[in-house]
Amino acid sequence: MKRTLLVLLAAIVLCASIAALWWSRTTLTDARAADLVREYNRRVIEAFRTKQPKLVESIASAEEAGKISGLIGAKADGGVTLDSHLLALDVRGVERKDGEVLVRTAERWRYVERRIGTGVPTGPAAEDQYDMRYHLGRDHDAWVVRRIEFMAKPVARPLPAEEPHK
Repeated sequence: MKRTLLVLLAAIVLCASIAALWWSRTTLTDARAADLVREYNRRVIEAFRTKQPKLVESIASAEEAGKISGLIGAKADGGVTLDSHLLALDVRGVERKDGEVLVRTAERWRYVERRIGTGVPTGPAAEDQYDMRYHLGRDHDAWVVRRIEFMAKPVARPLPAEEPHK
């Protein structure tokens, strides 16, 4: 009887452990959702800087990664690269809807296009403010950014031109 009870207890513990592991892999907490958005932005910045769109493929849907690849290619075809800096990202809310996790953010970015090879700015820098919503979803075994939408028209402010590199 004791042996049967111990085996039953061990089976319950094992099942609970498996369920907890499954739950942690399929459920996206608010904190993990915010971290995914921050990591996505970090990789997008690096992808533009290095002209390597593949950096976002494991964290974005194929459609979203394709958009980024197209933008990087268009910039490169024009002989420029985008030098961007995320100055602030404030998560304003996380909600779950229709199998997606939606993360709403307020963001402030600084951009300048630079000539490939020399790094010389091709025009004035700008500082933009965005109100964004990131649609996160499951892609195979991972959570990814499925798509992004602007919740309001961006607010852009040109900055004084940088001194050219010597």
